Amino acid sequence: MHGDLCPWNLLIDPSTDNIQLFDFNMAAKLGWEGDEENNLEFQYDPDRNDVKFLVFTTYELITREFNFRQEFYPEELDASTIMEQEIWEQHPDSKLDSPVDDYRRVLAEWVEKRARADKEIDHFTKASQPLEWPPLHVDDPFLNADGTPLKRKGRMREVMVALEKDFLEWQRPPTSSMPLPQGQRLLATGEVVRDGGVASASATSPARTSTGASTER
Repeated sequence: MHGDLCPWNLLIDPSTDNIQLFDFNMAAKLGWEGDEENNLEFQYDPDRNDVKFLVFTTYELITREFNFRQEFYPEELDASTIMEQEIWEQHPDSKLDSPVDDYRRVLAEWVEKRARADKEIDHFTKASQPLEWPPLHVDDPFLNADGTPLKRKGRMREVMVALEKDFLEWQRPPTSSMPLPQGQRLLATGEVVRDGGVASASATSPARTSTGASTER
């Protein structure tokens, strides 16, 4: 489970119309309760269910209304409040290739289909091809601002910088500069270059790699 589906964690390739999902900091194994040895890493939180979050994401992309997630407490989000709304008002900036009702119909059918599947696959080990990945080992515990341990091993970038820790730094260009002008490409490092490999004037800061902890997976 991605655990943090939202419009700002999606990238779209305009040439292929493909969607790329990123920011897996909240990724978890379905049904996995975690263990103390790995600081409950990858522990599944049902309040961060991807199906529920996709309902909100679709609604937000169509209406550009984000009031349900302004403070973002996942346990307070109820997908039925969205699905049962009589009208989804399409925002003028939302360019759709079908009527809003078509999107709602397809979404409702998919949610129902997933509900049936989730009754059979309630743990990641029951999937036909379950994903497995190694834990992120660190030398010291990660803490919240109040000093309590984090449920997952991860730190905000500004904390890593303040502690002078090494990490993998990757920042995409600001949304206002996307899509990139013709002749420019975005590398996996987060650097923007012109065709031919020359860094452009709008390039982001070079990536920093190390063997230390990473803020992103």
